[in-house]
Amino acid sequence: MIDELRFEPASFTVQAGEVVRFEVTNAGKGVHEFLIGEEAAQDEFEMEMSEGDGMQHDSDAGVSVEPGQSETFDYTFQEAGQLLAGCHEPGHYVGGMVATITVEG
Repeated sequence: MIDELRFEPASFTVQAGEVVRFEVTNAGKGVHEFLIGEEAAQDEFEMEMSEGDGMQHDSDAGVSVEPGQSETFDYTFQEAGQLLAGCHEPGHYVGGMVATITVEG
């Protein structure tokens, strides 16, 4: 994460079957998330966050990161297609805090 409402890089490509270790650093002043999923899953994450108070979704798909902190997690990209990584803190996803992940097969 580079600032309050964007990820760096904004897009990247991986191979199907690849395990990627993500180190997510929050350089912003508020809490941010980095959650991986298809567009439908991102919509569900967004709905969950608007109805609750904090990350209630599957933590295997990403992390929540406090300001000035870093979190690491591994993610296996199972099949070819397009995924998104998004932050679902209030206003962030709709404000453009989303990255595109292309999974090549």
